[in-house]
Amino acid sequence: MTIERPVVAVTPADVDHTLEILRKQRARYEPVLRGTQTGDQAIVDFTGTIAGLEILRRTGARVRDHAGRRQMLAEFEAALSGMAAGETKTFPLVFPADYHGKDVAGHTAQFVMTVKSVSEPHLPPVDAEFAHNFGIASGSLDELRAEITANLTVELTRKIESILKDQVMKLVQSTCQVRFRNPSSSSRLRACASAPSTSSRTAA
Repeated sequence: MTIERPVVAVTPADVDHTLEILRKQRARYEPVLRGTQTGDQAIVDFTGTIAGLEILRRTGARVRDHAGRRQMLAEFEAALSGMAAGETKTFPLVFPADYHGKDVAGHTAQFVMTVKSVSEPHLPPVDAEFAHNFGIASGSLDELRAEITANLTVELTRKIESILKDQVMKLVQSTCQVRFRNPSSSSRLRACASAPSTSSRTAA
């Protein structure tokens, strides 16, 4: 077994991806007169009951469709999809068996939901003002990209170090298992402790 150092680097595409995440974090939502779509934010009132007993009630709950990142259970988001402000819908919702709320886990509830408003996101442009908001006094986009690159590089370095540490630990464990199957002296213990420096190599 050898220790292999991952060869990776931050690319312009990684910086672009990070910028897009930052834009979404600063999105401004504006009301629309249509049904909900991917990426929208809806303000809803809803109640849930099981066998006629109310188990949940929310007023003015803010629900966002994050395209693949679930905020609510799948049946709830499916019911909300396409609903417009002023519409009300009744639908069943099955709580998973491993749901964190043990009292309702595995049960089917009836929900009544009313949509109060629907808003769509407007992402800010990547310009000088955007750069200012992230601490770039000059407003330079090149400086902003350089700052993002530096931060991503730090994160990447930490991940690589974590991977290398994991490889070293696995190497130590495998070496110890082999050498202690038939130990005959304390020298084997010392050999095990020094195994990574004598039995491994690092690939650049």
